[in-house]
Parts: sequence; C-alpha cells; structure tokens
Amino acid sequence: MDYFEQMLSHLKQLTKEKEVSFTYLSSEVPIFHLLNFPILTNLKLYIWDMTNWNTALYNKSVFNPDLPTKDLSRFNQIRTELLDCYLTYAGTEIWHLRMLDSIIQQIKYIVNSLMINTSRTIDLLIDSLNNLYYYLFECCNNGYKSSLDGNNNLSNQIEIYHNSIIDSSNVIYVKNPSGVRVYTMFDNPNFLNCANLEVSEHIHTWLEKVIKHSDKISTQGLAGRQQFFKQLRERLDKGINEIKVLSQLYYN
Repeated sequence: MDYFEQMLSHLKQLTKEKEVSFTYLSSEVPIFHLLNFPILTNLKLYIWDMTNWNTALYNKSVFNPDLPTKDLSRFNQIRTELLDCYLTYAGTEIWHLRMLDSIIQQIKYIVNSLMINTSRTIDLLIDSLNNLYYYLFECCNNGYKSSLDGNNNLSNQIEIYHNSIIDSSNVIYVKNPSGVRVYTMFDNPNFLNCANLEVSEHIHTWLEKVIKHSDKISTQGLAGRQQFFKQLRERLDKGINEIKVLSQLYYN
C-alpha cells in the first residue's frame, strides 16, 4: 500500500495546477485503469510483493482476493483517491496490443503454482478481465476515462493511440506551469522520476515521434479501434481459455 501512497502524494502535487499535460506510454494496462477493478489491483500488488517488495501484508503463499478487514478500508480509500487524481485532468495514452498479456500470464502463473485456494477466485479474475476489456473499449469509443464507482461521477477526456512497433516499459510525461517531470518504470513496478528539463524535453520529443507513428483508436479513430479491439479480444479469449484449462486441471 505504501507504493500507492507515494504515487498519490506525487499526483496530488501535480494536480494542484490548473493546466496539466499528461502522456502515458505503456506496454501493459496503465495502472490507473486497473484501479477500477479491485481484484485485479490486488492481484498486481500480490505479484509485485512476491517478486520485489516482500512485505508482511502480501508475503503469503496463497493469493487472497479479499484483503483483511483492517486493510480493506485503507486500500479502497487510497485506490479511490488515486483514481480521482487521475480523472482530474485530460491526457494522452499510447497502448500496445499486448497490454493484457502480462496480467493473463500472472494469473496463469498463480493458478499453475497452486497459489489460489478455490476456483471461485479464478472465476472472479476472469470476470474482471472481461469487464476490463469492455471498460477499455468504452474509454476509446467515448474518448473519456471514468470511474466505475457508482458514487463517483468524475470523468475526463482522453486521447488514445495504438503503437505496437515501439517496445518500451511504462513512461509518464507530465507538464504543468511549474515545470515538467518524467516517470520511468525501473525495477517493476517502481518508478524513477526526473525533473531535469533537458531529459524531460528529450522524452517529450521522443513521445511525439511515437505518436506520429501510432494509430488513433479513440473517438474518431473508428477503423483503428475496430481492428485493435478485435485482435485484443482474440488474445484475451486465448488467455482466458488457457486459464480455464489450468483451473480444470487443478480445481475440479
């Protein structure tokens, strides 16, 4: 949870400004979108803790989709605040066709390693993957990022591009009247952040080149959107079928 608290602290500072330019390049689902799906967010924290942090909260042999009661309130509060900050400003995102591959492989890993107690957990993860797909499509179709929390009506405009020829980790470029900052994923999922003007402008120029060689898939980018989500659906269906095969092997 400390990871999200640090992220929230940075976002709160950035969103104090009225004008914020935000560009996010990622080969996987940007973490802010996953915040709408608590079980997938929890899964990511579990994987990151297992592979990097080794904290007491998540350092367990079995993935539990339900956090302990004492941690659940804090988790939901931070998750909601992060999502609110993300929705405070418009932005540009560059997606990759393999954006769901990582989380599918992570689910397959914990199923194959018997890190799940019941098939119900697998069903919940599959349902959330499908709901994530539909949510991502609506973001592109409507040109808005939004909260799925029924009590939260926040939303904001988003331009989304598809680029599968640039192989890069997560890069976030933020510009406001106070300056510029770049966040680059280093030892996954931790970010290095840099406020050096020369470095930041170099990254900004590079991101503009990436967008130049990308297909717009939000709002008026209909043809590119249809092709992108057709292929993404095929990759997701293949991954879900592989998860179901493992589930039947170990849990039936």
